[in-house]
Order: sequence, then structure tokens, then C-alpha cells
Amino acid sequence: MWGKDNLIDAAFSNGAKVLSDDGKTVMVDSKEWVEVWDGFRQWIHDDDVMRIHHGGQGWEYWYKTIDDVMKNRALGYTGSSGDQGDLDFTRLAATTQPGWGANPSKPQAAAQIFVMPTGTDNKAAQGAFEFMRFYTNAKNTARWSMFTGYIPVRKSVEDVEEYQAYTKENPHALIPLQQAGFAQMNFFDPTNGKIMDALAIAADQVQIENIPAEKALKQAAKRAQRALDRANRS
Repeated sequence: MWGKDNLIDAAFSNGAKVLSDDGKTVMVDSKEWVEVWDGFRQWIHDDDVMRIHHGGQGWEYWYKTIDDVMKNRALGYTGSSGDQGDLDFTRLAATTQPGWGANPSKPQAAAQIFVMPTGTDNKAAQGAFEFMRFYTNAKNTARWSMFTGYIPVRKSVEDVEEYQAYTKENPHALIPLQQAGFAQMNFFDPTNGKIMDALAIAADQVQIENIPAEKALKQAAKRAQRALDRANRS
């Protein structure tokens, strides 16, 4: 799948880190990063065993990717748990992200959240809270998960009879929940997104332009380090 996210997860599963332990040094040009990212570059541009769709309007690249999967033009792909609502699991299977080589798998997992702004009118706040409680109760998050494929937001969903029956008949639905159990929290970018922007540029260079990962990631590291130094001084 086009973009930086899957490449970052794969790098993490090769022991890569974005920052040093003291938070002062950007490490996205280390050998752990380069090995993984150049592996994808080779598969796409040299070996011709992988492809990506990119660009277009909105989610156009995503629709083309799913079309490849559903029309037997791909043996597999890496995507989102939310893709499950658009796939045919009589023809496909699902699995958790593997580690790279002998390294353990370390994908990221994040949540979308409800937010109630400070100072919200009491009546509106009560109504908003009631909706939050309704939307996230076990039965409703189970229905939402079964329909979309996204991970349910409560562990108690496992006690919902409909969800138990659904996942027994559709075991692929439990794979995202299984992966969330060992996933790590999303990287927090202390530069307000500038490190991630640098990695996004590098990903396009590697995936689309066939620029060697070492060169692309060195450039990304320089951009990110400048942003990090500014953030640490402020």
C-alpha cells in the first residue's frame, strides 16, 4: 500500500527506532531502516514482484489496490483492518504483521477518539456524553466492528453473543484484535509532524521514484534532525 505507514511498521519490525533513547538524535537513516525500505524498493522496481498505486483523487489509490486484490491481480497486500468490509474472505485470508528476519513484529496501533472541548455547555456536554456511551457500548462497538472490520473499542465485546458467533464463522475478523494485543503505540512526533513529513517524502522517493533508500533516508534524517533541534530548543 502506498505511503510511509506500512514501511515504518516494517522498519520497526526490524528493530528500527525513530529517535535515540534520549530523544535528541533522529535515527531514520540507520541500517535497520535502510535494509527494510530498500527491500521494498527492490521488490517494486528491480524484481517486479510488487506494485503500488499512488496519486489520484482522494482514496483512488486505495480503490485500485483493493481492485487488484479482488480481481486476482495480487497474491496479497498490506493494508488496514478497516479494509475487511470490502474484501471477500471466501477467497482471502488474513494474518498479523510478521517480524523482519529474526526480529519480533512491532506494528503500531492507534485509536480515533471522541473529544469534548473544555467549556462545552452543560446540556450539550451531557448529550455528547450520552452519545459517546451509546456508540462505545459493547453491543454497538461489536456491530460497528462486524460491519467495518475495524477493531472494537472495548474488550468486553468478546462477551457479546453476536460477536462470538460472527468471529467463529469469520475468524479473519479476530486478526486485527490479535495484532492490537502486541502492537506498540503510534510514534509521537515531537516536531508537530515534521519528522513524519520527512519520512513521507522519503517513502515517495523510494516507492515511486526508485531512489535508493539510503539516499532518501539520509535526506529525511537531515530534515527531521533540523526540526527536532528546533523543537528541543523551544
